[in-house]
Amino acid sequence: MNNAKFYLYTSENGEEKYSMISDCELTRLGDSVSMYISEPEGNFIIGISEGIITLTRTGEHNYTLVLEEGVTRPFAIKTQYGVINANLMPHRVIIKDHTDEIKVYLKYQICFADSAVVSNIVKIKCIINKEEK
Repeated sequence: MNNAKFYLYTSENGEEKYSMISDCELTRLGDSVSMYISEPEGNFIIGISEGIITLTRTGEHNYTLVLEEGVTRPFAIKTQYGVINANLMPHRVIIKDHTDEIKVYLKYQICFADSAVVSNIVKIKCIINKEEK
């Protein structure tokens, strides 16, 4: 396990929506990587393996996104008011894994049952702390 700095930037329908800079625990096992981020608004676990990104959030809103380029998957967001069902359609999943740094670019759409479509872009960068080496 390595301590790292985690950067997350998101946009929704072309407008910046959310950004976060946090400390992260990064673990490598073979070709797989997992990142654990704990924030006041929730915990995030990001898994990367064989071109597939799994992003799990726990807290006020709970969900797991599985993103594999070109593969549509159903998913559900669990809130205090109930469950929201949707389909996740990833268009681009780019992973650049280097010894000291991991970069991820995700471009996807979420299609809700009421036909609303939200287009998202997520950029993630995780840099291993130099003193860990």
